[in-house]
Amino acid sequence: MATFVPYLSSTQIAALTSASISSFSTEDWAAFSSTQIAYLTTSQIQYISTAGVRAITTAALAAMESADLQALSTAQMQALTTAQVAGLTTAQVQNLETAD
Repeated sequence: MATFVPYLSSTQIAALTSASISSFSTEDWAAFSSTQIAYLTTSQIQYISTAGVRAITTAALAAMESADLQALSTAQMQALTTAQVAGLTTAQVQNLETAD
């Protein structure tokens, strides 16, 4: 089944509830573009499943703001793939290292 994610507008993404985000499949998370992922708020990010985090493309993850990455839980961070971590920018990694 094709995902609806490519058709979501910035307004629709901003309006997603925690229940909606929690119900997204890995196919849905893999379909988020670099532009779309930036519309998620830090409070929305906490509801992405660990499988969803693994499914986010490396390019989309690299497009996330450092504050959004800092919103990831320990379990979500541990779910990142080697390719996703390697795709982070220097600034993103430095901000993660200094986040307490």
